[in-house]
Amino acid sequence: MTAYAFGPFTVDVEAAELRNGKEKIALRPKCFDLLVDLLAHRGKLVTKEQLMERVWSDVVVNDATVSRTVAALRAALGDDSAQPQYIETVSRRGYKFIGELSDEKPAPPDFMLIHDKKEYPLRRGSQIIGRGRDADIPLYTPATSRQHARIEVTSHGAKIVDLESRHGTFVNGKRIRGSVQLAAGDQIEIGGERRVLWSPASETSGEPPSVDRTR
Repeated sequence: MTAYAFGPFTVDVEAAELRNGKEKIALRPKCFDLLVDLLAHRGKLVTKEQLMERVWSDVVVNDATVSRTVAALRAALGDDSAQPQYIETVSRRGYKFIGELSDEKPAPPDFMLIHDKKEYPLRRGSQIIGRGRDADIPLYTPATSRQHARIEVTSHGAKIVDLESRHGTFVNGKRIRGSVQLAAGDQIEIGGERRVLWSPASETSGEPPSVDRTR
């Protein structure tokens, strides 16, 4: 599955997002991956060894790391280990997701930022573009600041705010100062790379546009 819903929460696996209603909840990548793994095996015991193998396949960790990550996930969900609604501890063995899943699907994004074959959903609220680990839309070019720009989506549309980046933020070829209102089809250039803003509601084909890379 690419989406799950339980209680007031929705999990969009492809977008790597956990939301409580419309509010996005920040989770560290491993914490999110652990949640998805438990959801994929809901109702079944998932041992600590299995979690270490699947979630931490790229690094060596111990039981304490798994326990701390589960504790952080419970805090984000407002879950109580003594009286769990979602994540049950199976003593000395592992964990089990016990929450009841619903058929609710995450609401479609208001806009999307398209780059090559990658699509970054933009929902109500703020999304940071930058090189920082906390960036919602990561860019790793040398000319990108840690927190380079911010896209804000409201019921009135979307705007982009340059966060006093050294190399600047460009919209349709022009460097912006402060904030600029955006429209579907606008080309956003950061760190020498271009992305195009797309709104599913503005297209009848249902297919996102390609990025114009001409400079």
